[in-house]
Amino acid sequence: MPSPRSRRTVHAHTGWGRTAVIVAILVTAVGALVGCTVSTGGTPTVQSRAGVSAAVPGDSSSASHDSASTSGPALVNVVAADRSGNPINGFVVGQTGASWSSSTIEYCTNALGAATTGVYRCGTTADGANACWPGTGRLLCTFAPWATQLTEYRYSGSLPVLDAPRPDSFPWALELANGRRCVARSGGAWPMPPAGFEFGYSCQAGSSTSGFVFYRAGSSELYEKSDTRWTVYFGDGESMPAPVEVTTAYRPAAQ
Repeated sequence: MPSPRSRRTVHAHTGWGRTAVIVAILVTAVGALVGCTVSTGGTPTVQSRAGVSAAVPGDSSSASHDSASTSGPALVNVVAADRSGNPINGFVVGQTGASWSSSTIEYCTNALGAATTGVYRCGTTADGANACWPGTGRLLCTFAPWATQLTEYRYSGSLPVLDAPRPDSFPWALELANGRRCVARSGGAWPMPPAGFEFGYSCQAGSSTSGFVFYRAGSSELYEKSDTRWTVYFGDGESMPAPVEVTTAYRPAAQ
């Protein structure tokens, strides 16, 4: 599925059904977007469209801006753990999940919407391990970039060496102008979408599911783009979805 940024056409991500997060995501964006700098400490460096303050959950520091880009959502790379697998940037270990065997670990893939290698997606869709940062014998995982309570999964065996993630994949998560926070579809059973559309993201308002982001069936694009606004189709899953502006897009990244 597509990823945000720049003025060039983005293409669809094909690994949504596989089983195989803040400070900062973003789209290693294709084309005009210069790569986002990933923080090595508690202060994120954020690439965003000019004149827009990128809201980074859990961080009140000022963000640096990409003055060359004038449209599209703010783009943020999320780094939840350092190279040793210790939580950073406001993330903490909250709970312990099931242990994963070597046979499970060998099927880990790049994290959902990853900006870099070194962040994994493991377990089953029920585990909610969309983005996992590795340490010695453990992975620290979270379902969404604003879920700062990481789940620790102990594992045996060795994590696979993966190819670089596709820069044109759909982002891991979105924030919309209507206040919804949305996480990319990750397998599981979903209802029938409205005619002519496919489900892309499940959205929340507070702690409750409240709508979905759709993309047009048969299309490889997520966004409808103008000079200043990038919109997605948002709806309740029953009525026809309507355009809503995307304010921020997130991707998990390794330090």
